[in-house]
This record gives sequence, structure tokens and C-alpha cells, in this order.
Amino acid sequence: MTFYKAVEQKDANPELTPPSDTKTDTSATPAPAPSQPPQPTSVDPNTTLPSTGYFVQVAAVSKEEDAQALVDALKKKEYPAFVAAQNNADKLFRVQLGPFAEAKDAEAMRTKLIGDGYNPILKK
Repeated sequence: MTFYKAVEQKDANPELTPPSDTKTDTSATPAPAPSQPPQPTSVDPNTTLPSTGYFVQVAAVSKEEDAQALVDALKKKEYPAFVAAQNNADKLFRVQLGPFAEAKDAEAMRTKLIGDGYNPILKK
């Protein structure tokens, strides 16, 4: 019950309160089908990234904005690109494609990227 009392407190932390001039989205979200579990409304991309198989890494950059710009450029060329979860050891943002079940599929994607002017590497 202390959780609910804490939520109801009037003197909430102002850093956690959204600005009052922000418009709220009033469009209705369709309810999920009764046979399926409800889907989350916002997904953290770091929690849904693939973690097994072969990957083709196009770049590892220090700025998230640079990584996202490269992902956007690759997606415009219809590549399955994403920013991999950040490694705490080096804090780089890795732009990767995949996953590929077979090494030959990843190698074919790597060859295609080389043809488009990138210098990718294969990772498992």
C-alpha cells in the first residue's frame, strides 16, 4: 500500500512530471484480440534486439546520433539495420545487420554492402 500512497503524493518530483503545455495523444489504441496477450505500447529497442546468429557490422561509433543516421541511411537502401546494445567496456554504438541463421547468408550481405561502398565485418 505504501507504493500507492507514494504515487498519490501531491509534491511529486518536478523532473518526473511532464510539462503542462504538452499535448496528450487522445487517439484510441485498439484493444488486443482476446486470445492474444496485450502488446506493450512502447518498446525499448535494446530489449528487442536479436542476440543469436550471424551479424554483419557496418560501423562502431561513439555517438548515438551518428549510429542512428547510418541505420536510417541503410534502411532507405532496404537493409535490415539496427544499433546493437551498447557494450559497457568500450561504450561504442555498433551498427549491424541481421541476424542471419547461416554464415553464407551473412557473407552474401557483407558482399552486397562492400558493393555499396561500405567496409563491413562478419560477427557471430
